[in-house]
Amino acid sequence: MINIIIRPPFDKLIDKDRLEYVAQTVLAETGQTKKGDISLIITDDTEIQRLNKSFRGINQPTDVLSFSNEYLDLDTGIPYLGEIIISYPTAESQAIQLDNLVSHELELLLIHGCLHLLGYDHANELEKKTMWQFQKRLLEHLQNPIRDFQDYSL
Repeated sequence: MINIIIRPPFDKLIDKDRLEYVAQTVLAETGQTKKGDISLIITDDTEIQRLNKSFRGINQPTDVLSFSNEYLDLDTGIPYLGEIIISYPTAESQAIQLDNLVSHELELLLIHGCLHLLGYDHANELEKKTMWQFQKRLLEHLQNPIRDFQDYSL
């Protein structure tokens, strides 16, 4: 299950069904054979800055944060993979800078966050190359026109 929470006023700007489809596609395309629950929260810069400071020691907003949990729900037997938090204002700003639609930017950030929950990272060049190639393949599969995200600060 993909639990999506969109904080006002962004709830009226976002296609929740599309984001759920994107997350399900990432799980399927990465070979995730077992079901996994994910929470997605779309919020503002203030909340994501607070989380970024608390968990990463960086006192500024960011576009996306991922918190992997990987625990098994004892009642259902379904693993809980973790949370993804996206800042709508930062995503919007990046979309404007790069001449993208905000919806496409949100999809990229969701893909990026899901891949982190599934164990992908970009701490070194080899990991980054692998993760970026996977992101590109997923974007193509989803018919999202964002292609050149090599310089993103993800």
